[in-house]
Amino acid sequence: MNRLFFISIFMLVCCSASAQTQWEGKLMNTLRLVFHLEQDGKGKMDSPEQGAFGIPVNIVNKGDSIIIALKRPQASYKGKFTNDSTITGQWNQNGNQMPLTLLRKATPPPVVKPQTPKAPFPYQVEEVTYIDEKKSLRYGATLTLPDGKGPFTAVILITGSGQQDRDETIGAHKPFAVIADHLTRQGIAVLRVDDRGKGKSTGSFEAVSSFDFAYDVSQSFNYLKTRKEINPKKIGLIGHSEGGFIAPIVASQNKEVAFIVLLAGTGLRGRDVMTGQHFAMMRSMGIDSASAASYSGMVGRMMDALMAPKYTQETNEDALATFEAWRKNTSPFVVSATTGVSDSTSARQYVNEFVNASAAFWFKTFLSTDPADYLSKVKCPVLALNGAKDIQVLADDNLKGIEAALKKGKNKNYTIRKIDGLNHLFQQCKACTLAEYFTLEETFSPDVLGIMSDWIKKLK
Repeated sequence: MNRLFFISIFMLVCCSASAQTQWEGKLMNTLRLVFHLEQDGKGKMDSPEQGAFGIPVNIVNKGDSIIIALKRPQASYKGKFTNDSTITGQWNQNGNQMPLTLLRKATPPPVVKPQTPKAPFPYQVEEVTYIDEKKSLRYGATLTLPDGKGPFTAVILITGSGQQDRDETIGAHKPFAVIADHLTRQGIAVLRVDDRGKGKSTGSFEAVSSFDFAYDVSQSFNYLKTRKEINPKKIGLIGHSEGGFIAPIVASQNKEVAFIVLLAGTGLRGRDVMTGQHFAMMRSMGIDSASAASYSGMVGRMMDALMAPKYTQETNEDALATFEAWRKNTSPFVVSATTGVSDSTSARQYVNEFVNASAAFWFKTFLSTDPADYLSKVKCPVLALNGAKDIQVLADDNLKGIEAALKKGKNKNYTIRKIDGLNHLFQQCKACTLAEYFTLEETFSPDVLGIMSDWIKKLK
């Protein structure tokens, strides 16, 4: 049974490029840790089984000793080089120490997934930049235009959580490039945009929320309206994961949005999305249903404490009290298996890490916001698709929430579909874990690509 040592699982994770030296080991012979160590005392760590990639680390190397330190989660590795390809040492977290041997691995060559589009393209590809109405942000984007005479129906692709590039790159997968290629071949123009502070887009990614990203989408919408090749009355939005939360915010405020497509969009308040995600994640790691439910319930109660309007030290103590009450009534085996906590000291460390990671403005806003408040105001056509094997945005509960909100708002044109066998990235999965995202050859289901393009083309 794997020990979950990351205390916050976000909607979508991205990975970093490989660095100069790669070292790999397993905690308890099951949980893989991969370190990409650079020469300047910096590096990145991956935990593939938990879908966590590109976690910053600091490195201190003295003689034959090495210390690798993480801020979030607060953890460290202390080891010694036994030869030029082996480091033996201890992983330290939450007051626990676990032996960890790292072996030097050859840095793998870049991987190109089969669906990644390759030139030459039967359509126009234009790299564009544009400025927001406040003249404070610049956006870098790719606009693909079908060959032939316009004006064309167009879509804006909206990324999931975390700082994403315009292709929503995850590992070797580039799902937004795949979606854009398919739709453009079907006669639909596509704009895909770098997130703030990523690629050629400016701006800070700190102290912002989904509502700031909704502003960014509205600026992209305004840009497309200036293009003579685009039909201004047929501009829609396609949002994945958090993007499926952002799209209804934009459409509820802008009646010119022609349609929205929600790919693994949320229909529940963020707090409830996250508790469902924690439960499903635990189950995917082999933890029994009762223990996973107990853990996710405790996480939900800690989140309730953190949703207070202002953070205070009392908030931290409330979260700690919630955790300790759960620990008192839960078997030590389950506590250790789910959190790594073994005593009061490690409990406080665990809660401090949880609070620190959860106190970010984006996260607090996400936890407390109900997408129904915006979905119920959306009057344009809506297509909502979720994969039945999604363990990040659970299909049944979220699709029910989306449908209930649309019904409440008397939306007259919506389609809700759960697609069998697909994960959060709309890949046909087997194990259906986060780690599998990166190993699958398929980037995005061709069936779902067809569902989207057929639905858009049938709109009047």
